[in-house]
Amino acid sequence: MSRGYEKQLAEKMFDLMEYFAGYGFNKSHSAAYALVSYQTAYLKANYPVEYMAALLTSVRDNTDKVVLYIEECRRMNIQVLPPDINLSRENFTVDDKSIRFGLAAIKNIGWNAVHEFIQARQVDGIFTSFTDFCTRVDTKIANRRVLENLIKSGALDRYGHRAQLLAALDMGIEFAHRAHRDREQGQVNLFDLMPENSRESIAIVLPHVPKLSVKQQLDLEKESMGLYISGHPLSELSWLCEAIDVRRVSELQELTDGLQIFMVVIISSVKRITSRRGDPMAFMSGEDLTGSCEFVVFPEVLKRFGFVLDRKEPLLVIGKLNNSGDEPRCWWRSLGRWKG
Repeated sequence: MSRGYEKQLAEKMFDLMEYFAGYGFNKSHSAAYALVSYQTAYLKANYPVEYMAALLTSVRDNTDKVVLYIEECRRMNIQVLPPDINLSRENFTVDDKSIRFGLAAIKNIGWNAVHEFIQARQVDGIFTSFTDFCTRVDTKIANRRVLENLIKSGALDRYGHRAQLLAALDMGIEFAHRAHRDREQGQVNLFDLMPENSRESIAIVLPHVPKLSVKQQLDLEKESMGLYISGHPLSELSWLCEAIDVRRVSELQELTDGLQIFMVVIISSVKRITSRRGDPMAFMSGEDLTGSCEFVVFPEVLKRFGFVLDRKEPLLVIGKLNNSGDEPRCWWRSLGRWKG
């Protein structure tokens, strides 16, 4: 108006701009997202293994997303292989037509240890045995916790089954310390001087112990990596999920709030508290093949089914969905029972 324009015209111009802002911003975004969607769809269709490996690497610090994308790999018939001390790099990588788990995804390993292993492979070749691996690693970086988690994750499976390697862990650490002391004192390691066909005489002898059960092996993978790789405890219950219309964690945000649902989950954690009335209740974290969510176990339900909360077994939960918060929750109402 100070520049000579009518107030009515100024208001009309502002109303037009305000109206455009209601859809113009979304339009510009939809064009950009459409282009990205086309590019990613092209990559997934034409380079599925490479695409999924990159996608998994991009969410490596988000266990729920990693679990979801590994399940997508299974749906696409892409095998996700466990970590391997001679084949894995830091992140998820393409291994022929499969995806190889990265060493950095193993808990308590750390980037320094991962780089130590990779550099050792590049300088002196692959690790030929459990003994060779133990004598070549730096014990300041690869300590007991690191070696133990490598075994539990399956990264050293090529040298023996996991029960054997865990039983020989103390001997392996002793070999590693001895080799490290020799190097620090400028001594040549006797193992390195011996011909390869004579090294077995001083190699670590793996004890004859029974193999771990499938459940025990899966539990070790869960402990060391935060997820299951070689299988899943719920895989054998796919028939049940189909028969009673079981909902998956990945579906929950799309469902109607307040809906009664069936879920088959493994309990990963339980937090017991006291309600305002002084009654015991609990918050439970449960997971399936696609992720995890929280369950609220009210006093009356806890009283009836509290005895199962500490079991690492599949549970059929009947609950009421609450989608009002940031993450879906399920009010646990009952527990299904079935034979088998």
